[in-house]
Amino acid sequence: MSAAHPNGANGSPTLSHPLGPLSGEEITQASGLIKASWPEGVDLHFRVVTLREPAKAELAPYLKAERAGEPTTSIDRRAFVVYYFRGTVCRQCLGFTSKHPADLPT
Repeated sequence: MSAAHPNGANGSPTLSHPLGPLSGEEITQASGLIKASWPEGVDLHFRVVTLREPAKAELAPYLKAERAGEPTTSIDRRAFVVYYFRGTVCRQCLGFTSKHPADLPT
């Protein structure tokens, strides 16, 4: 699903393109979800919070419909997060719809 942002006319929400960069609100939400998955008071240092692009199989129908001027399907925006915990590099990916961090496969 595309994320809605209150930056449209008259404060109405607009939908983000699945390949568009994360908004400040999405970056804050992603880091907040990661922080919430750790016990309170744990010191985390974030290095990267960026868009994790959808899989080609998921994106291709969206782009085809967009080019044809047809209604597009909803694609969940995901964040890729890199942070440090006590000197250890942690990588996680999360979807804004599921709101549950998941470890990335190595």
